[in-house]
Amino acid sequence: MTYIETERNNFTECVTPVMAARALLPFGGGGTGYGSKLMTSWKVKYNNRLYRVYAICFSNTATYYILSKGQRLFLNMPTCMW
Repeated sequence: MTYIETERNNFTECVTPVMAARALLPFGGGGTGYGSKLMTSWKVKYNNRLYRVYAICFSNTATYYILSKGQRLFLNMPTCMW
């Protein structure tokens, strides 16, 4: 696993029209709300580029990551981010 350091000011909220429509459906339109590639409404700046933040959630907690060149880079995030 590869971790990258992130700061609170590197995050940008980016909600697409499709995401807004799915939010009106039960469980965000994603069935159970569990999975290994759950799209969040956040993007993070890494190497001077914005990357979508994804979540892995199979229990009552989630792990967040971005995809860069096909590789998962897990975020070492500040506490109380959301």
